[in-house]
Amino acid sequence: MDYLQYHYGELLKLLVILSSDYDTQLTAYTEEELAIDFENELLPNVESFIEEGYFSQEVISLLLDVDHFFEVRSGRDCNGFWTNLESHPDWVTLRLMAKNILAKLGLEKLKVHIDVKNEYDNNKVIAIKTLVELDKSDL
Repeated sequence: MDYLQYHYGELLKLLVILSSDYDTQLTAYTEEELAIDFENELLPNVESFIEEGYFSQEVISLLLDVDHFFEVRSGRDCNGFWTNLESHPDWVTLRLMAKNILAKLGLEKLKVHIDVKNEYDNNKVIAIKTLVELDKSDL
């Protein structure tokens, strides 16, 4: 798998997670990790995603809107945005934004499979590993 295809897949995973319910989001990521990973997958690859035909300019604009949505709230209190993933109205808006992007891509049925494994030492959890994979079975 080439570099750009890898980042395309990672960005799709993040979109599915962003479009998902609270429980799915919290199992896969923390709020801040979602925002950081989204930015890291998108921004360095914007031009290449367009040039290689992964995303249209319209979809890139929508993706950049999501990144900007996070950016405006970065480093600020924002009335609980970073601590209330479950019911903060801005997270509801983000879920709708992500669903809209997936629909524009024809991928509204795309899902993720999340596998969480705990690592133990003397019956104490010392690490939690989360593996998130795309599930294309319903496409």
